[in-house]
Formats: sequence, structure tokens, C-alpha cells
Amino acid sequence: MPARTPTQVHEMFTEAFLAHDLDGVMALYDADALMAPLAGGPPVRGKDAIRKVIAALLAMNPRDGGLETVFCLERDDLALMRSKWHFIGDGPDGNPVEMIGSGFEVMHRNADGTWVHLIDSPRGGDPL
Repeated sequence: MPARTPTQVHEMFTEAFLAHDLDGVMALYDADALMAPLAGGPPVRGKDAIRKVIAALLAMNPRDGGLETVFCLERDDLALMRSKWHFIGDGPDGNPVEMIGSGFEVMHRNADGTWVHLIDSPRGGDPL
């Protein structure tokens, strides 16, 4: 089921991520989306590059957490959003690791009315 509102993108991301559903997560991105996976790091563009980032995160076996909308400003077919997120998974040594952050996203409404990530900066809202 596609996202019908920008905030549904966050809800559906959480569900797919915790279910280890890579295709479900990727369905929430525009074909030419841009992601800045690390604060200060180079962005990646396009579904193939973003898929590699998400796959690496899913390899950490996320089992608890969520992505919550802090605010959403919509204008026509765009939405500027801020989120807070946390996930618990496994580190390289097998011990539990908690990941926490605050992101900025730009969502885009497609012609069919569905919403997807256009720009995703998962660490964009973290303190400088």
C-alpha cells in the first residue's frame, strides 16, 4: 500500500524497516532521490545507491525503534518534514547498538497521489 500522506511515509518506513523489508523501504523513495546518510558525509543519489545504504542498516538486524514525525509543512506537491528516530540493532561484535538521530526530509507527491522521499537527511536535524 503506498503512502497517501507525507506522515504515512514515516509510518510505513518504520514498519518495513523493522520487518527487514528492503523492497518496502525502497518503495518510499523517488527514483532520483537524494540521501545524506551521514552528517557531513557525501550524499548518494538514486535508488541503487540508497538501497546499498538501507541494506547496510538492515544488516544490523533492527528489532525495535521507530521514525516519528516532529513536523510537516506541505505546499502543493512538496512537504518539508522533521523527524526523530531510534533503532536498536546489532553491532559488528553482535552486541546491541542503539542508533538515535533527528532528520530532515523533503517528500514529493507523485501524479498518482502517493508520497515518497525526494531528499532524505537522517542526521540533518542533529545538533551541530
